[in-house]
Amino acid sequence: MQSEDEISAKKWGYEVDKKNPLKVYLSSLSAIKLDAKSEGIEKGDKKSMMILLGISALILILSGINLINLKTAQAAQRAKEVGVRKVIGSTQSKLIFQFLLETFIICFAAYILAFAMVELLLPSFNEFLDKDIKLNNIDIFVYTGLLLIAFSLVSGLIPALYLSNFKPINTLKGNFVRSRHGVWLRNSILTLQLIISSFFLLFAL
Repeated sequence: MQSEDEISAKKWGYEVDKKNPLKVYLSSLSAIKLDAKSEGIEKGDKKSMMILLGISALILILSGINLINLKTAQAAQRAKEVGVRKVIGSTQSKLIFQFLLETFIICFAAYILAFAMVELLLPSFNEFLDKDIKLNNIDIFVYTGLLLIAFSLVSGLIPALYLSNFKPINTLKGNFVRSRHGVWLRNSILTLQLIISSFFLLFAL
């Protein structure tokens, strides 16, 4: 009794390998671009994409740490500003909102610049990879916009809480001294930054 594979092989003129019989896999349409098991389907390399996604996440974390370091390093210059604003009636919540807004403006400017650079460099990138990638999907802007808001909140909240916690009496008298908690926070952030940077250097080598 001939199998369906053998009947099909005779009809279409190809040989059947009985040691490695043909297998049929079912894949959902949402997963077929990356997770299709069948041969002959043009699909992306999921492993490489996950590695690149992980590297992108680490670069984003590293840039967030740099932003936090820059903001907390400005503490001495902004201590008197915080003291004056508290004396004239500004609350801690208003100061936090101000610092968060400043961080968001910086991140939004970088966001617009990044998209402008992508738009300019995309034709050369497509030519190099022999692809036709386009920024014509609204989901790209939605997801990156949400990522922008989350990144601004996370990277801006730590410096905002740190800066808004200064006591106006000490700052106005010029007796600004970083607290042990603040020094510990900066040292922890710098340590994490060095670990991620070392990770990049080792894996690049």
